[in-house]
Amino acid sequence: MNSLETITPKANFTPLGLEIADDLTVEEWNEFAPHLGDAALALGFAIGDWLIFGERFAPQRPLPGFEHMPAKVPHERYEAALLATRLDITTLQNFAYVARNVPRSVRHELLSFEHHRAVARLDETDQRQWIATTVAEHDAGRRMSVRRLRRSIESGRVLGIEELQADPADAGILNHIPFVNRLVGWWGRMRAEGWLKTATREQRAALKRDLQPIIDITNEL
Repeated sequence: MNSLETITPKANFTPLGLEIADDLTVEEWNEFAPHLGDAALALGFAIGDWLIFGERFAPQRPLPGFEHMPAKVPHERYEAALLATRLDITTLQNFAYVARNVPRSVRHELLSFEHHRAVARLDETDQRQWIATTVAEHDAGRRMSVRRLRRSIESGRVLGIEELQADPADAGILNHIPFVNRLVGWWGRMRAEGWLKTATREQRAALKRDLQPIIDITNEL
């Protein structure tokens, strides 16, 4: 990635932001955008990868008051990172969590760090699928916002932009889409957790009874 200094001498990158010359042209201003996006994406993964690499330099033992931390990076490394980067612990944990759970081979430079965070809890196969879907949506001119990606993952299918924009109050009647999406998302999580393999005959029968009203609605249509 080119450094910001190589783009134009009319802007200096500082710890507190950009110092921009008054005679910066609109063309030069536009040239900054992709480089800033690259820098933002690289920064999160760079710090996360750096933290994870630090695991080898300290023993795995929790410090008093830090037992609740979900990240596996040794806490001594976090203390050193706090001093070295001047970033807060939540930010460091976020970077490490995403870097740990989204392999380099899965990451895509066209997507933001938050897009990657949205898929971090999925297994690698699903991560690849959703990242490929998100890139395809972008390529087709249908921007996949982080919110739409998260909602699509919860629903188990790609939601259209119009579905996110739909306001149940606009039509004067209760909109069914949020309820359907929630139900589909719930069933997707149940399947992913192996419920179909572990459920007893009685549990399956009970769930079928609970879902019968949905079948009744479908039959009425």
